[in-house]
Amino acid sequence: MNQSKEKRLFAIWREIFNKEDIGVHDQFFQLGGDSMLLEELMARMEEEFGVQVPYDAFFASPDIGFLVRYLTQAEESILKTKPAVQREHLVALKETGSKPPLFCVHTGNGHASTYHALARFMEEDRPVYAFRFLRRAYHGTHPLNFEALAKTYVDELLLHFPQGPYHLCGTCYGGVLAFEIARQLKEQKKTVGLLALFDALQRKDRKSGEGIRRIWKRSLWEIRDSKKRFLLPLLWRKFTSLVFLLVRKRVGALYRWSSQKHLTWVEPWYPVTVYLTHAINHYQPKYYAGRMIYYSTIHPDGLATRHQDYWREQAQEMEVVFLSCYHSEINYDEHSQWLVQDLLKHIKD
Repeated sequence: MNQSKEKRLFAIWREIFNKEDIGVHDQFFQLGGDSMLLEELMARMEEEFGVQVPYDAFFASPDIGFLVRYLTQAEESILKTKPAVQREHLVALKETGSKPPLFCVHTGNGHASTYHALARFMEEDRPVYAFRFLRRAYHGTHPLNFEALAKTYVDELLLHFPQGPYHLCGTCYGGVLAFEIARQLKEQKKTVGLLALFDALQRKDRKSGEGIRRIWKRSLWEIRDSKKRFLLPLLWRKFTSLVFLLVRKRVGALYRWSSQKHLTWVEPWYPVTVYLTHAINHYQPKYYAGRMIYYSTIHPDGLATRHQDYWREQAQEMEVVFLSCYHSEINYDEHSQWLVQDLLKHIKD
């Protein structure tokens, strides 16, 4: 039986990495694995074996040998107990602990693994879960509705965790979704212990070209502060950011057109970010009758984002905490460690 699992896992790994010479004890990240490949691996294993592998367990031993052992134990456990309702959007980053969990909401890429560093630094006795975006679950939905998406997450959350308090956080797009999830929980008279938004976006109807100008200004700041040996990689990164933005604008226009024409067959070709960007531009937050923490990034040049002014109007009470880094660096290890320490000051179980 184990040989069958091992053979199927080898097939998945070889396809993901596009290479044949993979050993049973070869480490996922040493083979070139990253967050996107990790999400693909987790999804493929769940589809193949019907089991969700916790991220924290996989990070401790990221090889095929561990996965064979884990899947075997999970299979035996399922046979001994009655079948439970499978979690679909909610995945475990860290399952151990008896305190109320922290629930993170995916960013614009739809990945749960964005928060693996935050889960790693979390106190030992507190589990961490994250919502992931499943494209297949929303096929044919035009346009994607933020309130409906949040309701799907709330329903699944209450099904598996009927008792609060609920501690929620999210970065960027995820912050907006975390806000809506918390609001809907409050409507259902549930206790929200923590709502933390990490540089959450606001709805903006930008003029054409404003995004390009914003990236160009930020690039000049970073180039000015960059050391010589980092200059070429930085220039390349900014060039690719501009190209990506231009492509995303064109893809976004195509998405809007195909939505109006109900051309659902083109959906699988769209990046997840396009779905969520379109949804956030049609989302109007309703008042949140509670308290939240807004973590606002401060660029190395001293300039802070201004989204917190917008979100302050949406909640009964809001505290702003400043984090010295760029928006894209919030979930890096060093900042995740600081975020965990600060979040724990605000969590009330």
